Amino acid sequence: MNNKTKNFRTLLLVLGFCFILQMMVCVSANAAYVQAWKSVGEGLPTTNLRETIRFLMAGPIDSGTMYLGTNYNFWIKQADKPWYALKNLPEGDKASLAIDPTKPTNMFLAAKESSTVGKLPEDVRDVIYQTTDRGQNWKIIFSAEDARADRIKTIVINPKNTRELFVGIEHRIDPNDSASLRYGRLFTSKDSGTTWTEINVKWVEFKRLHSIEQIVINPVNPQVIYLRGSDYWLDTSIYKSTDGGSTWKILPSVSPWPTGGNIPTALTIDPSNPDIVYLAMLNINVLDVYKSTDGGETWTEADKGLRQKGVSIPCLLVNPIAPQILYAIVNTSMERWQAHGIYVSYNGGSNWTDISGDLSGTNIFAHTLLWNQDKLYASVWGPKVFATSFEAHTS
Repeated sequence: MNNKTKNFRTLLLVLGFCFILQMMVCVSANAAYVQAWKSVGEGLPTTNLRETIRFLMAGPIDSGTMYLGTNYNFWIKQADKPWYALKNLPEGDKASLAIDPTKPTNMFLAAKESSTVGKLPEDVRDVIYQTTDRGQNWKIIFSAEDARADRIKTIVINPKNTRELFVGIEHRIDPNDSASLRYGRLFTSKDSGTTWTEINVKWVEFKRLHSIEQIVINPVNPQVIYLRGSDYWLDTSIYKSTDGGSTWKILPSVSPWPTGGNIPTALTIDPSNPDIVYLAMLNINVLDVYKSTDGGETWTEADKGLRQKGVSIPCLLVNPIAPQILYAIVNTSMERWQAHGIYVSYNGGSNWTDISGDLSGTNIFAHTLLWNQDKLYASVWGPKVFATSFEAHTS
């Protein structure tokens, strides 16, 4: 065997070794990626699969404390300690939580006035509780007028004036008829819940909101407020106010689909540039994400790699320290045992990648996302909470 043949074989061996080493590194990296999600649900129930998550939040200042609301309980987690349920609130739906950004011990919770055990949920009135000591004591500051007609959907705080609150409600015209038409009602308080006033949104073009599901306030200019809901005809219904809620208008349609079946499912704005608005839509069983750079006046599709058949994108989340990064939950079926996904876009919605990792597959019906202390948290059916490091999903 001559030297050229020996050198050629040696080169092949070296190249083969390098290839095998590279494959091992790729497999190892992929394995690490797949295992990126870690359970942080210690203390949560493991047997009550009917307990579903309504919200997952962290204190704006005290980010080491997280809060979880379900259709049964209100849970708190402090630092690395297990979750624990507060026992001084009646068992029943915890629909929404608002935390004072300047004083995180001051919180407002939409919940049931009394326990729903052995009762129908609509037989118990919805109320807003306030605590000033992080849940040790509560008082009712707002009550729905009719237990069977009114459902409190959301409560938010003006980030620039924390004494100002907004509450969104779903109202049935006939409380004795569960199939009766419904419309949204919007209330506000200027004094931390001592007094309340109903805001007349003056629904235009007969597009009355079926329910006010989400209220989003511009963090830079709180005079700008968005309402997300659904109307009688299941068309896009995003309302916008530029004067703190005194007057409203419907934003232009984002969907190219014909009238009917266009349902907004999530809305979020870029905190660093509030003119950038993202909207998730269900368009006749197809999930889409749209982006606006002018406060909702015009829209473009932002769903490459994400658009698919499904039932809901219940959550869109902008990373607060890297606002070009956007996260989304995709639920492809109403059945919790079907496959669902968590996606990320590193370029403001231009492209999307599935980062579900070991959460993908069966029995993962995700509800909401939270970015907190360099980690992305996901709440899923169970209730369960998982986290993945922020650094793992920034490239």
